[in-house]
Parts: sequence; C-alpha cells; structure tokens
Amino acid sequence: MIIRHLTAEHIGKTVTLPTLAALGRCRSGTLHSITLESTTDTSTLRIGDHLHSVPNDATVYVTSEVSGL
Repeated sequence: MIIRHLTAEHIGKTVTLPTLAALGRCRSGTLHSITLESTTDTSTLRIGDHLHSVPNDATVYVTSEVSGL
C-alpha cells in the first residue's frame, strides 16, 4: 500500500515501513496517527511511540488480523 492511501480504518493496525527497516530504524508497530502534509507531499505517522515523516508515495505494509480459519 502507498502511504497516501492510509485512512482512519488503518489506525490500530500493525504497519511496517520497509525503507526504514533497511535503515535500522523503528520499522514496525501499531499505527496510532496519520497526519498528511500536502505542502511537502509527506505524511507524519506515529508508529508505536515514534514519529516518522515519510514521502506520500512510500510503501507501507498493513497487517490484517484473520480469524476463524
């Protein structure tokens, strides 16, 4: 998924930023907030207790819980 497509329905889900993982930074955790910064074409994501400013065209993986299988 692309960052700019994140919505309120993704809050509380586990997300992973593969680019940050490659840099050794906080790469995965619970998404607590999304703030779109349209003037800079970036978004600020609160993942766990860290804030990350990332380009809106960056890739993010959202983990969905599956039950009843």
